[in-house]
Amino acid sequence: MHQNGQTISPLAVAHHTGDLLPNLYDDWALLPRLQRQEQYLTLLERLAKHCQTQADLPRALAYARQLTQADPLREEAHQQLLRLLGRAGRLNEALAHYEHLRRLLAEAVAQKAAPTDDDLAAMLGVSRRTVLRDMELLAVEGVALPTRKRNK
Repeated sequence: MHQNGQTISPLAVAHHTGDLLPNLYDDWALLPRLQRQEQYLTLLERLAKHCQTQADLPRALAYARQLTQADPLREEAHQQLLRLLGRAGRLNEALAHYEHLRRLLAEAVAQKAAPTDDDLAAMLGVSRRTVLRDMELLAVEGVALPTRKRNK
């Protein structure tokens, strides 16, 4: 198969056996392992797109599913799968997958989320209301409060 002048091979996907040297924890193996994993994910993405352009929705869906299973937090892969399900007229399956994606992302964010202002205030034994009242008092007294710089 060719896409944008590049050969993409379904055989490479079929022969993929997982991470490179998965039981080796030496530092030197990390970069080649990550590179191989990214090559595999990119290949799945390209194959799904190629099959989609060839109107081979069943194969495109299969590659898109493999991609979401190989990298569950790759949102672009889920978006591709949802679009393919929509094109295939499988709306109930698309909605079910969307709900699965929402739960997955919510769990991932909940595990990595930084403490909220309320959590930080509670840790310090100060209520949010007290912090806001103190900020208002400082503003009334003309004390300049620091502002966040916004990235443009």
